[in-house]
Amino acid sequence: MRTFVLRIWEPASGDPTPSALPLRGVLEEVATGEQVMFTGHDHLVAAIERAVQREDRGVREPA
Repeated sequence: MRTFVLRIWEPASGDPTPSALPLRGVLEEVATGEQVMFTGHDHLVAAIERAVQREDRGVREPA
């Protein structure tokens, strides 16, 4: 099992509504401390897939 911390950026009050902005934030893998910034759900999913593929190959490399 892999553990990730997902931090999602939210606009300050007075900024456009969150639904009008793309999903963005930071994904951190707890075991390695590796962090990946993402902008959009496609980037987030790709970052998770890369982490899983590295584990499947037994490789630990920066995301």
